[in-house]
Amino acid sequence: MDVRTGGDLIYWYGRSAIPYEQSEPLQPLISSIVQGQDTAETWAVWDIGYRSRVLDAEAKAVEEARTFIEG
Repeated sequence: MDVRTGGDLIYWYGRSAIPYEQSEPLQPLISSIVQGQDTAETWAVWDIGYRSRVLDAEAKAVEEARTFIEG
């Protein structure tokens, strides 16, 4: 599964499966997912650095997911 698909699943289903009062550990991951999606959706044809920013954002989301899982 690619990072964006996994991020969408965590964002839309993971958030609702965890009660709000227990969701504090999930917040950094959710934040990195949202930032990654914003980065991927904001681009222009002449944007040379787009791909590297998207890869960096995806790597950050994966790292946050690892941190969350290792808890």
